Amino acid sequence: MTECGPIICYEDWSRFKPGSCGKAVPRMEVKVLSSDPENIPGEIVCRGPNVMLGYYKNEEATREAIDADGWLHTGDLALMDAEGNITIKGRSKNMLLGSSGQNIYPEEIEDKLNNMPYVAESIIVLIFVIFNVFFTEILGVFLAEQFVQMFTGVIQFLCA
Repeated sequence: MTECGPIICYEDWSRFKPGSCGKAVPRMEVKVLSSDPENIPGEIVCRGPNVMLGYYKNEEATREAIDADGWLHTGDLALMDAEGNITIKGRSKNMLLGSSGQNIYPEEIEDKLNNMPYVAESIIVLIFVIFNVFFTEILGVFLAEQFVQMFTGVIQFLCA
């Protein structure tokens, strides 16, 4: 993250917790804004001497990124365990909110799909569809080019 160079979290390979980004580097404070950071993802915020002072000639963007207490809001959603290990779950702007209130993190699903054979890349989107009078949502999955025709047919069927 260029606003906080060079790094926020790190852990030596001998103590590294798989799946995590490590712990806050020395002289850096890191916290997760969540009522229960070990179980409910929240935004990563950090402050320290390596956090930027602000965006050049853009005070409004600076106020959006750095709060009055000097915490840089990264926009990343994460969990923090009792030992301080940070595990990123996604981006706050990418999080999809399901109709049942469930938080859906597209990056987690895309990561699984992209590691499957024959899948070059994927993207998860939330599609709102109207069936007669009912308004519902579908979690759309768009895969490599060879699947475009199949999804086009499905969308045409749903919209007919």
